[in-house]
Amino acid sequence: MNEILIQYYPEIIIFCSILLSLIFSVMQAKMEDLMNFVLTVGLFLFAILVVFKGKIFIHTDYILMKEPFTYYFKAIALFSFIVIAIILRKGLRDFSIEINEFPVLLLSILLGTFLLISGNDFALIFLSVELLSLSTYVMCAMTPGFKNSTESAMKYFILGALSTSFFAFGIAMMYGVSGTFSFYDIELIMKAQTEIPILFQLGCVFILVALLLKISAAPFHVWLPDIFQGSPLAVVIFIGTIPKIAALGILIRLLYGPFEPLYQSWIPIICICGLLSVGWGMFSAMGQTNLKRLLAYSSIAHIGFIILPLINQNIRGLQASLSYLTFYMLTLLSVFGIILWFQRIGHKIENIKDLSVVNRYHPNMTALLGLLFISLSGMPPFSGFFVKLHVITSFFANKESMSSVLISVYLLLMSVVAAYYYLNIIKEIYFNNLPEASIMKQAPINDILAKTTIIVIALISIGFFWIPLISQIREDLIGKAVSSLMRL
Repeated sequence: MNEILIQYYPEIIIFCSILLSLIFSVMQAKMEDLMNFVLTVGLFLFAILVVFKGKIFIHTDYILMKEPFTYYFKAIALFSFIVIAIILRKGLRDFSIEINEFPVLLLSILLGTFLLISGNDFALIFLSVELLSLSTYVMCAMTPGFKNSTESAMKYFILGALSTSFFAFGIAMMYGVSGTFSFYDIELIMKAQTEIPILFQLGCVFILVALLLKISAAPFHVWLPDIFQGSPLAVVIFIGTIPKIAALGILIRLLYGPFEPLYQSWIPIICICGLLSVGWGMFSAMGQTNLKRLLAYSSIAHIGFIILPLINQNIRGLQASLSYLTFYMLTLLSVFGIILWFQRIGHKIENIKDLSVVNRYHPNMTALLGLLFISLSGMPPFSGFFVKLHVITSFFANKESMSSVLISVYLLLMSVVAAYYYLNIIKEIYFNNLPEASIMKQAPINDILAKTTIIVIALISIGFFWIPLISQIREDLIGKAVSSLMRL
């Protein structure tokens, strides 16, 4: 009994925190106090995860799994949650958010993420997806004063409902074949089959389509640019990080678990969506002038880099995928963190050209933002170069396969395209003619903790691969996560 309670302690803590947040919001507590409570919960959970990380439970009867792979994804999601809470903990009204239930939604998203990452049962996974999705829909629509907020939330809701339908159909088909919702039992049943039933294959396709829509992989990406552009930055930073971490975590667990017998069936789907995401995202980003819309298309391209190595179905490919995911989430937190910091001190960033205005007053922070964009482009000696190289070289293990060689060449060429539009941002910052009338007055800075956190995270993301201590920790954690997933 104690072991079961220890297994569920993070989810229990988050659920109790949601109830307390509801009580505080009804009592009309100050928004700053509510966000400080959310931050405290996040820090407490992170401390608990570090203390109990050695308590590993992989018992197949448990509805939640606790293994190095799930621990790694929970750690990334919780770390992102804490960073976002630090950035937003003072003055949410500065970001056009004035609703006291916002912290409740943040904690609900975190609970859905934890359940989704560690779920060992399709019924629980479905409920977790709904908890995560519904909280995100409300978060997008809760700022009616923000331009296009309601429209973008409606688009997100409609496409999310479509994703839910696909997911439910897929689960129903798998249950019809196997008679169980358990990942472990389904995997055993499918491996015992001499021929995989067509209904199971259709169920796999439906579930993959639903998850690819959640992570905004092409051609299921059309909702993301509108959501990014139509929502406040405080909401966008959540949409772009934590829900995607959760969806990618369960996608990878399914591909290397219950769907492993269907390797030859799902490889074309992941490969086509990955290649389309990289190409579509990068070429669409080239013509963008709105910064949030550019980052949305950039996100689609980076999702392609994350999911493509999975088709290798080997240790090297999975390590490359997790490394790229971690690097990208750290960099995205840093980029949005700097933009949010600019917004807090009075500089509203909408278009790329607005960054040249900010550069007049805050050259150091703007230079750091420029380095992050250069790292995202994949230029050496920054981390972006090494993670992209890791992804590309992961296909060399199958160098006798012409398709692997072609994918490597394609990714290399697309990295050159990415360098164009990221370096174009640098050009706009430093070489754009700035009218004197557009220069804004500086507002007082009152959140040193947020600024310090953003700078530290940015430096970590830039040196993610070549700072010895961070690189060693990364290799150790990813190595354990990969080994546990592939049961080595």
